[in-house]
Amino acid sequence: MNDKMHDMRPTPRGKNGITGRRYYKGNVNHMYHAQAFTAGSEQAIRQLAIRDYLRKHHGVAEQHKHQTAEDRRAYGRLKNELVQRHEQPALA
Repeated sequence: MNDKMHDMRPTPRGKNGITGRRYYKGNVNHMYHAQAFTAGSEQAIRQLAIRDYLRKHHGVAEQHKHQTAEDRRAYGRLKNELVQRHEQPALA
């Protein structure tokens, strides 16, 4: 997929701290980003589980949005805390 991603001209960001991931950020006003994993990887399963969990639990996602809106500098820390708290229920 690297060739196809290259054709879209995103900025590659490497694994960005997540083993086995390739992260790309769009160059046109940064309107998109993409993540690529090896099929069936543990990291991909974890990422999708958290995504699905947050889609089902709107209150958790909304609380996170409000917290990060109040302090953008704390985004990374708050996101890590959210994942730590909700990863196990998401994987269950």
